[in-house]
Amino acid sequence: MFCTKCGAQNGEAAEFCTSCGNPLKGGSKATTGVGTATGLQRRDPIMVLIFSIITFGIYGYYWYVMTKLEMNASGTQIPTAWLIIIPIINFWWMWKFSEGIEQVTQGKMAGPVAFLLLFFIGMIGGAIIQDTLNKFVAE
Repeated sequence: MFCTKCGAQNGEAAEFCTSCGNPLKGGSKATTGVGTATGLQRRDPIMVLIFSIITFGIYGYYWYVMTKLEMNASGTQIPTAWLIIIPIINFWWMWKFSEGIEQVTQGKMAGPVAFLLLFFIGMIGGAIIQDTLNKFVAE
């Protein structure tokens, strides 16, 4: 199956283009699986930040893992979150995570912006990203 937006080839069962994130089967984000069927969860951005502070960053890793799993269920290709604990490789992983954010938000938050938010302001950036992801969770 080829994407009607960018022309990239995708698997027959794919719901979203692996290149640009465009829905392949048509319909709105509520019917194509972003949100309900894929399991994107609504989380309070302030609580993401507060829990990260209270647990000295442990909740931040939990947030990364859970958000990655939810985004992968919607068609992104983010590698295992174990890579986040390996020095230098964690920058590459964070970049792939940011690309997944761009795909799930259908370009509303650019990957480089998400990366810079996470890199420079850590879980404050995570709270901002969660606020953006909340807009794509079906009611």
